[in-house]
Amino acid sequence: MSIKIDESVSVELIFESSKKRVYPRRFKWQNKVYAIDKVGLHHTVRRGRDLFHIFSVSAKDNFFRLSFNTDNLHWRLEEVEE
Repeated sequence: MSIKIDESVSVELIFESSKKRVYPRRFKWQNKVYAIDKVGLHHTVRRGRDLFHIFSVSAKDNFFRLSFNTDNLHWRLEEVEE
């Protein structure tokens, strides 16, 4: 079951210069650190003028949807599925 969260989170990133790609490595939510096991889908969407990068990730047998706002450089946890 998918649960809407919409909370601010801290995210640690990896940048692979050879592939010119960025992806989340782990994030902190509710004082708990989640190491990301796998990054699934990554896509971009526009909401008004703002561009968001959306990452679907798995960590600790849960699935999460993280969004990165390129306008204010903030990360949010949008959704979790247990």
